[in-house]
Amino acid sequence: MTIPKKITNLSSLILLAIVMIGIFLRSYKIHEALGDWHSWRQADTASVAREYVKAGKIDLLHPQFHDLSSIPSGLDNPDGWRMVEFPLRDGLHAFLATEFPSLGFLEVGRGLSILFSTLTIVIIYFIVLPLSGPVAALSSSLIYAILPYNIFYGRVILPEPMLVMFTMFTLLAYMRYIDTAKLRYWFTTLLSLSCALLLKPTALIILLPMLGYFFASSNKNLKLFFSSAVLPALAIIPYYFWRHHIAAYPAGIPASAWLFNSNGIRFKGAWFRWLFGERIAKLILGYWGLIPLGFGLIKLGQKKQETLVYSGLLLGSLAYLALIATG
Repeated sequence: MTIPKKITNLSSLILLAIVMIGIFLRSYKIHEALGDWHSWRQADTASVAREYVKAGKIDLLHPQFHDLSSIPSGLDNPDGWRMVEFPLRDGLHAFLATEFPSLGFLEVGRGLSILFSTLTIVIIYFIVLPLSGPVAALSSSLIYAILPYNIFYGRVILPEPMLVMFTMFTLLAYMRYIDTAKLRYWFTTLLSLSCALLLKPTALIILLPMLGYFFASSNKNLKLFFSSAVLPALAIIPYYFWRHHIAAYPAGIPASAWLFNSNGIRFKGAWFRWLFGERIAKLILGYWGLIPLGFGLIKLGQKKQETLVYSGLLLGSLAYLALIATG
């Protein structure tokens, strides 16, 4: 879609203001200790970077942390192996903390998440802009920037802010590839999706909106179809090798089978109440967020492209909730 230059310039200024607001909100008490919600998981993540700094080298293939107990995996772990997500974030955290020690280890860790979260604000704008126009794009970025739940998780020392950034950037790069058929966007999509999968394989849910954008595009052809089809197959290769590597360190792999409906809660009344009532409606949207969500759902179906992309995001999210039923 073509957007008038004046609107584009105005949108850029508003987006800049939204970004500044997002950074300001996420920087609140950035020097405080890790004593907030989910602090135990943040401490685990920060611990890997701390061990890198202490060792004086960053060995991405052999991450370690301070927990030497058998609690996470059920096996004795005297070497403190931490074999979960590929430590891309932890390595970057350790590198920056070593190069700029005056900034503070904790502040660098939170600052990285603020950076990734801020980039996501911008990425959301550029995803929504061609689909729904500047008003919807700015509204989406603003909601992501000021939603209290996003503010908190946009500054935590966890892999999720980086994961969300790479996942959303994968969709944006793919949209550019379908629109232009330029190879550089294909490689960008592949690299971004590979990084996202190394952090969490659940990033695969982004394939649904990507598929929706392809089928809604007027540029689709067999070449784009086959090049799109090989993307997930190639992107998952680094993740496969990472899983193969960490299999040699079972003591460092936390138990995860309990996440997949271990208590049989999936699709029962408690599951719906816990996820859609307590978590999404109350904790994430704060009830008031149900209003714009409702308007968005009502609008689905008016435009093919935005309907397929947004429906893909929605279905992917629901699939994640159904799969990780207990987590």
